[in-house]
Amino acid sequence: MSSKPVTTYQCGTLTYTLPRLFFVLFWVVIGSAVIAVGTQLPSIMLPVQLKELGISETMKVFLLTTIGQVLNMTVCPYIGVASDWHRGKWGRRIPYIFLSTPPIVLSLVMFGLSGQIGSRLAAWTGAAPVTMTVVAIGLAMFLFQFFNMWVNSVIWYIFNDIIPVKFFGASMAAFKIGLTAGPSLFHYFLFKYVAEHPTLLYFGIAGLYLVGVMLFCLFVKEGEYPPLTEEQLAAKQKPFAERMLGKFRGLGTFIKESFCGRIYIYRYLFQITNACVTCGFLFALYQYQELGLTDDMIGKLNGLNGIIGSVGILIVSVLAAGVVNRWHPLRVDIYFYFFMATTTPLYLRWIFGTLPPQVFLWMGIANTVCALFINGVDQICNLPAQMLLFPKSRFGSYCSMQALLRSTCFMLVSILCGGLFDLLKAHYATTLGNDQFAFRYVMPWTIPWHLIAPVFGFLLYREWGRNGGLRNYAAPASWEPSGHEQMEVLPVNPVSPRGLLRCLPIIDAVFAFFTILMPLYAIWHCHWRTGVATPDGIAFFNHLCSGGEPELLWQYLIVPTLLVLMADAVWLSLRLRISRRSRRILSGDEQNQGLLHPAMALVVLLTGSAQVLNALCGNTFATGKIGYVTNILASATMLMLAIVLMILSSMEHGLPQPDEPET
Repeated sequence: MSSKPVTTYQCGTLTYTLPRLFFVLFWVVIGSAVIAVGTQLPSIMLPVQLKELGISETMKVFLLTTIGQVLNMTVCPYIGVASDWHRGKWGRRIPYIFLSTPPIVLSLVMFGLSGQIGSRLAAWTGAAPVTMTVVAIGLAMFLFQFFNMWVNSVIWYIFNDIIPVKFFGASMAAFKIGLTAGPSLFHYFLFKYVAEHPTLLYFGIAGLYLVGVMLFCLFVKEGEYPPLTEEQLAAKQKPFAERMLGKFRGLGTFIKESFCGRIYIYRYLFQITNACVTCGFLFALYQYQELGLTDDMIGKLNGLNGIIGSVGILIVSVLAAGVVNRWHPLRVDIYFYFFMATTTPLYLRWIFGTLPPQVFLWMGIANTVCALFINGVDQICNLPAQMLLFPKSRFGSYCSMQALLRSTCFMLVSILCGGLFDLLKAHYATTLGNDQFAFRYVMPWTIPWHLIAPVFGFLLYREWGRNGGLRNYAAPASWEPSGHEQMEVLPVNPVSPRGLLRCLPIIDAVFAFFTILMPLYAIWHCHWRTGVATPDGIAFFNHLCSGGEPELLWQYLIVPTLLVLMADAVWLSLRLRISRRSRRILSGDEQNQGLLHPAMALVVLLTGSAQVLNALCGNTFATGKIGYVTNILASATMLMLAIVLMILSSMEHGLPQPDEPET
């Protein structure tokens, strides 16, 4: 009897059996976990060390971001292009990871000894020990970031070279699990020791990084790449000075190719605004401390959130990876950032009050659980979306331009952010006698960026549709005679109007639930949390409506109810339009030109609604101004969810659809 042939999967010259592919993915998890904890260690530990030194927020921004971003702007583009051109027996990406390891390990050791190095420098120069400690940290940061850019320049590109297209989602899941699991375990078990034992932690992680990255380079193999053209070979054999001059001459070509289509401009702007969201997170540690959390609680919060995020990625990759591919990674990525915009009203509540630290801790964990699925989906879709958007022949170059622009803007906006927090600290030191109150604006800082990013996501999605989209996307390519480079297209099915109609009652139920819940909750919360002595809820309601406590009536009942009713009006308007269009498509009177994706719409709506419920549950423990403010902001979130569904429906309409109907 003949044995069943073994199924193999191809990526360039690499051939995998399924066990071999799983072996590679295992080392992707290990390698990414070690790389993540090693390369994120300074950003985790330095805020604690720098706070003890008493330097300004602007100086903290310079040390934590500006040095890295300047190197990102200069080193990353060079390494990205150089790795595209490199040919060697170890491949074109692995050598850069391998050679960067010893300097990164050395720099981690220097961080651990920065206090001792600063004291020695102060003794030699006569400068203040704090000043020279900052100098020592700056030198260690320069060395660390210079070689960290080598890793960051190529680690994201390697999957395009070694993983078959069919397994992009699984490989990204493995990579993201490692990226989140490493730092999460550090936070959960070790963050509470950062202030007391920084040197020991730096030394231990440096050793772990050395061993882990060496094993990653040993077991993850690249294949053979097409040989360089005669022109490229001739360029490599020229003297160094002439080669550098040629690189400067080639800068014009690099820029021209990077901006040869509007779709790339929208992608760059989309990524820039998403990066600006994170500028304020440099001060997240101080926000948690201002809200009353201990270092142990902060470590547990960050650690558990990361572990839950890893579980979400694992669940999505095992149970829903195929479904996610049918939704298309680019669509998922853009829907996710629309979801992020819906929850921005709730970011304002911490300005108005504080919850008990334990409540804040469990609310933060509950929020992560609520967003478990949508975060997991986005984590495994982000890089595949990029792989399916940028031309494969110039993938490293386009990623380098994106990194250059993102780093430039991130650096400038981070400096602005640091200056803003310095001003806020000065203001609240004078008005409240507590300069740390300024860090309650960490989350409000993200609001404008969360609202701008979906605008560019909308434009990106529409432009992608104009270039073939779901049906036959071809990337704009000025170097091709046709002006486009044909891309591999995922088998994505069009939205079924019948399936969309089935989902409408579920969305109706969600909005109806909150229409009933918000006023009832407002009355209950006002009655039981304001200390007004009335016999029961009905009597209290009559008391409000008869003119008693008019301020409470307005704050707790009228404003939240009006906002929820506005959300209902927006949804009903959209529902009528969707129903009409879907029925016309089913009757054959209209062509299917794109409909709101029902599954993703439900994910966005249900996730946002769960976070609203979580906010209301936490609000049960609130007293004072934060109580009624949270009620209003929760209702505003429901209005944002309705508006986002309307925008997403508009975004999908009129784009080319795949040929096969959804079953």
